[in-house]
Amino acid sequence: MKRALAVVLLLAGVARADDPVAGDRKVAEEHYAIGAKAYKAQNFAAAAEQFDAAYQALPVPELAFSAAQAYRRQYKVDGQLANARRAAELYKVYLDQVKRGKRVRDAADSLVDLERDLARATPEPVAVPVPVAPRIVTTIVVSPSLESEAMGSMMSEISDAPADAQIEIHSTIDGKDVPEFEAIEVEPGPHVVRVEAEGYEPSELKVETIKNGQRTADVVLKPMPARVEIATESDARIHVDGRLASDRPITVPAGKHLFVVSRPGRATVARELDLERGQEVSLQIDLQPTGQRRLARWVTVGAVALGGLSLVSLGAAIYYDGKASDLRNRLETEGNGTADDI
Repeated sequence: MKRALAVVLLLAGVARADDPVAGDRKVAEEHYAIGAKAYKAQNFAAAAEQFDAAYQALPVPELAFSAAQAYRRQYKVDGQLANARRAAELYKVYLDQVKRGKRVRDAADSLVDLERDLARATPEPVAVPVPVAPRIVTTIVVSPSLESEAMGSMMSEISDAPADAQIEIHSTIDGKDVPEFEAIEVEPGPHVVRVEAEGYEPSELKVETIKNGQRTADVVLKPMPARVEIATESDARIHVDGRLASDRPITVPAGKHLFVVSRPGRATVARELDLERGQEVSLQIDLQPTGQRRLARWVTVGAVALGGLSLVSLGAAIYYDGKASDLRNRLETEGNGTADDI
């Protein structure tokens, strides 16, 4: 029985491996990941293209909604009715399959606005398409992301929330400036993709392309640490956020950090710094003696002075005791002495 079950599971695994839907999902996830980053970067044209490609590979309502969002935002940018029409089509697809919850209200409201704009617009002349053989070329898509916002593969309705302050990213292929998230035509063979952003470590990636194929250059930029140099007494201890720092200069991620400098017998000094990526800071921290330290010093001085006075008194006592002994001996041997002897 166990052997038969194992055979069934094996066959099921083979079937899943050969399932074209699994391959389509992988393609869709790749396009979705690029589209999500393009959408966050406010490149709605590239986002619409990538989301639509993901929807073509895997026609699920979540991808239809995301593509509609990008087309609608691009329509707001360029006013092209073609973008408004495609957005409306995809919102209808979403609403036909999703009846409640999720992003139904957003889709319905956006669809009403788009249909109103389309009804008011002057119809564009419809050109008769001329059959053209598809042009197949070799391309690279530069898809950068910041380490703090690297995205997973979960595909869902893209959020229409206001974007955070954008960080300008600069991308090149073989030294030539290129836009991110768009297919750039290249010659088959090796290429060097370089991506830079202020406050992040630059990254280079070698990409090998094949004829008529497309490669995606996924580049994750790592934030540069802040560096803090603290000049203080050589035997002082420095703690950062409660941990002893051993390296000099001290490197920490951007953000707020608490630096504490201490040494026995010295007053502890604390500094809170709000640091930016790649920032370099130098601090001079002079440690002052504590009250106990000053008191101990005066006690020591007093003890030394008192000890010195005691020694002087002891010496005087010994001297006069010796003199008294001599006088006593003389009186015993010579008789009564004079007043000068006393």
